[in-house]
Amino acid sequence: MRSSLALLVLTVAAAACAAPAEDGEDSAAAFTTDLRPELAQMNDVSILFPLATSKGAFDRGYLTPASAGRGGALITSEVYEKAFGPPGTLLGGGTSAAPKLAGLRLVAVRFDPCFAELQIRDESKCKNQIRLVFQTLSFDGKRTTAKDDAVHAFYSITRAELEAAVGKMIALRTKKVGEKRLGALGPHPLLKTTGGDLDVATAAEVEGLVTSLAGPKNLVQFTQFATSAGGLAWNFSGFDTATGAFMPIPGLPAARNTRVAFFAGFETGTLSGEPAFNPASEATGTDNLQALGNETSATAVGAATRAQGFQAMLRLENPTKHSPDTTDCASCHAVEPIRKLVATKLFAGEMEKAVGAFAPDARFVPAEDLKQAANEEAGVDMHMFSYNGRVPSVHRRTINETAAVVAHLNARR
Repeated sequence: MRSSLALLVLTVAAAACAAPAEDGEDSAAAFTTDLRPELAQMNDVSILFPLATSKGAFDRGYLTPASAGRGGALITSEVYEKAFGPPGTLLGGGTSAAPKLAGLRLVAVRFDPCFAELQIRDESKCKNQIRLVFQTLSFDGKRTTAKDDAVHAFYSITRAELEAAVGKMIALRTKKVGEKRLGALGPHPLLKTTGGDLDVATAAEVEGLVTSLAGPKNLVQFTQFATSAGGLAWNFSGFDTATGAFMPIPGLPAARNTRVAFFAGFETGTLSGEPAFNPASEATGTDNLQALGNETSATAVGAATRAQGFQAMLRLENPTKHSPDTTDCASCHAVEPIRKLVATKLFAGEMEKAVGAFAPDARFVPAEDLKQAANEEAGVDMHMFSYNGRVPSVHRRTINETAAVVAHLNARR
């Protein structure tokens, strides 16, 4: 795939030389419609499996942590229990340590050529990864529902392996739909039958790609969140397989930096948790949105502090400003519910003045591919690329990261 991408980029570059932009004109605008099916699209690098509507598809259509991957199970019970204890282990207050490994099923796959890189200067140092998102799924006889939890597993691969895998996704797309664009992120259109069920045969092709690349030897870390307080709080942590220890979460006090929670509060349809974030982030200024974490604090802090919070929301969604290595997971996951239940609900005029939104390379990512589905019924939705019950959830941060990956793969050799 490396050579084909390079050839395509050179072709695009040649077109640019043949028709240079006028002085002051954005040269990227010349390429907004010059998109080819051979180039990577959003759904080629971020793949969300549809929820099955039949028992047969539910039983056959999803990998589990125990599924055989490269050199063994995708996530072994040994490494998972080393982090979170045996099934049913509880933390203080009766909070689940993590989702039970049994019951988790693969709902999303992401390819990332430079994980956590903000400004890429040396390609040889990029962390090439395949990232898997598991959720607890259940089938009630008619449809699949996802529990409000998630496990995100990160596997180290080579750049050649990543490019070959994306090339196979591109080939699958062109084989099925030719030159059509798949559009914005959501349940992958190629993984649906005409009746809307999970297409088991096509899912198996994607899953074969996953199991050829991911396994216990190249699993570098996994993160998770599980709920407590009757589903009103979300508890985050992560485990590093190399060190055999919980990962320190950026921005938190050193003495309490391995777990963080977001509490929505007890009032349905609002954010009223006090405190909303526990422990609170030590980030400052436009890198801290936590004053917006509930309606009361957002109103009390005043317009100047809210303005910093609104800018922080945009910065947290911008892959050139923040990464998982620079911000705490609760803040990152809470951007969408804060936008919906605080910012646009109470301070829409102020929010509109915030600046710093991510702008992807328009040569490779058209505006229509950046659209985000409005899921008004989703309530407090902490899922960045998975499901909130039966509602597909794709946060703006995931859209922006995916757009950056698409541009990176299409524009670099």
